[in-house]
Parts: sequence; structure tokens; C-alpha cells
Amino acid sequence: MLDLALDAADMGELVVDLPTGRVRHSERAARILGLAPGQGCTARELLARLHPGDRPLLSRSLRQMRWRGAPATQELRVRRPDGEQRVVHLRSEFIAGPDGRLGRLAGVVRDVTDRHLAEERLLASENRLLDLANESDLALREVNHRVKNSLQLVASLLALQACGAGDAETRHVLDDACRRVVTVARLHERLYRREGAGRVPFDDYLADLCRDLTTALGLDGRQRRIEVQAASATLSIDQAVPLALIVNELVTNAVKHALKPGVRGAVRVSFARVGASYALGVEDDGPGLPAGFDVDLAQSMGLKTVRVMTRQLGGRLELRPGPGARSTIVINAE
Repeated sequence: MLDLALDAADMGELVVDLPTGRVRHSERAARILGLAPGQGCTARELLARLHPGDRPLLSRSLRQMRWRGAPATQELRVRRPDGEQRVVHLRSEFIAGPDGRLGRLAGVVRDVTDRHLAEERLLASENRLLDLANESDLALREVNHRVKNSLQLVASLLALQACGAGDAETRHVLDDACRRVVTVARLHERLYRREGAGRVPFDDYLADLCRDLTTALGLDGRQRRIEVQAASATLSIDQAVPLALIVNELVTNAVKHALKPGVRGAVRVSFARVGASYALGVEDDGPGLPAGFDVDLAQSMGLKTVRVMTRQLGGRLELRPGPGARSTIVINAE
């Protein structure tokens, strides 16, 4: 019955007579170890077949097994007479003789070479995928770095043109364009500096963006300020860039109409997860939208940008009537 059970489990039996060092083994154990049918061997001969690096492991395991009086298991590399190396799983225990002294070492062996090879192939594949991911991440970070540098150059040229513009309207248009470019450039800079260059913590970026707008729009940060309340969220570049441009336009409009010089107040920016969606809100304490206002008919560059970016995100724009303008953009969460 024991032989049937060992055969079913693809295991072979080994018994070492400790006084003589002779080894008795089953036919399956002989096949696993590369022995000829009926070939006898000694414990010393079996030990010589072990990989040199595994011999100390076996010796240490046998000592511990003797001290603890409990079976032990190891996986050992064995070289067969034909030169092929196999990996075997050995479970062994000492058995005392009639006089109470250790008389035999009994064990069962199972060939686990195929499993080890599969694990090695899997590990190699995982390492290769990790290398490819790291290479891709480095390449993407380099792209973001170059995009950021290019956008900063464009922003500098727009700023120079604004300074040399002959009329206030032209300067205003160029300044707005410069802010849009800087908004995207800062996002690419954050992506370049961050591990996992394809995504960005949008709550942190939103706070940085509003600090930049506070300076660019001439707010003092106290009497006239931008307040930010954003839930933690990591967005892809495809969502972060349009949302950043929307914030730039809505905040700029709110400051222009509700926080004119000499007027105390705040523009409040919020970002939150609502079920399966993200909601971005911008509101102020100003007079609100004019009666009959239709955002789809608005011709300003800022509101056109908001419409286009919202459409690109597959979202919707909601406007609240009444005192204090509030704009909300709702998009699907990734």
C-alpha cells in the first residue's frame, strides 16, 4: 500500500543504514537519481552527487533534525551519472533501532526539476517585464522633461511678446496664452520628477497650480485669495492636462469678475470623488452669471477652452445661477 501511495505521488523511497552507510532504494528513487535498476550505492556516493553548494545545507539540516527529533525537508540539486542536473525534494527522518540508538535515515524523494524550471522562466519573464517597465518609465519621464522645456520656451516667447505689445488688449491675450502654456508645462515638470511618470497626484498639483495663479493674477493670498479643497486622486496625463486648463480658465475668469482690485473675497476650487465620477468645482462670491447666460454661445477664448476640454474628457459642465458663480465639471473616474 505504501509503494502504491509513493508511486501515485511520484515519489521514491530511500533508506540509509547508518552503521554501514549502505542505501536501499525503490525503483522510482533509482530513476529519479539516475541509478541503474538494482544498482546499489552508499551514502557517500549519493552525497558526492549533490551540488557542492547544497552539501552544507543537507549537513546542517541533518544536524538540526537530530537535535529536534522531527522530520526535515530540503530541495537539493543532484547530478546524475549522465551529467544531467535535477532538483529533488527530500523529506527525511531518523529512525531509532531496538537499542534506542539511531539506526536508519529514511526518506522520500520527488523530482521537482520541471517546477523549478517553470519558476525560473516565470522569474525571468517578470524581471524582463520589470526592466521594460523601468525603461518605459525612464523614456516617458524624458519625454515629459523635453515637453516641459519646450513649453517653457514657448511661454518665455509669449511673455516677451506681451511686454512689447503696443496695446492693452494684445498684452492681455498674450498673458492669458502664456498662463495656459505654463499650466501645462508645470504638469509635465511634475510628471518628469515623479516615479511612475504616466500619472500625477492631482490634489497636490491642483494646490501648486492655484499657488501659481495667485502670483500670476496679482492676488495677495489673504484679502484676495484662492482656496483649494481637493480629495486625494491620481490621474492620468489624459485627464490631468484638460482639467488643469479648465481650472486655469475658470479661476482666471472668477478673479477677473469677482475679485477685482480692492474687493475682498475668495475663489474656491474643489475636487472630489462622487460615486463613479470626479467633480471639479470653481465658485466665487461675485455677482454671478448674467441673466440668460448660455455657455455654449460664449465667445471668450477662456470659455471656449472650458467647453472643448470638457468635451474631450467626455464630461459635462454645470453652471449655478444666482449670486456667486459656480461652475462644476463632472467626468468619469478612471
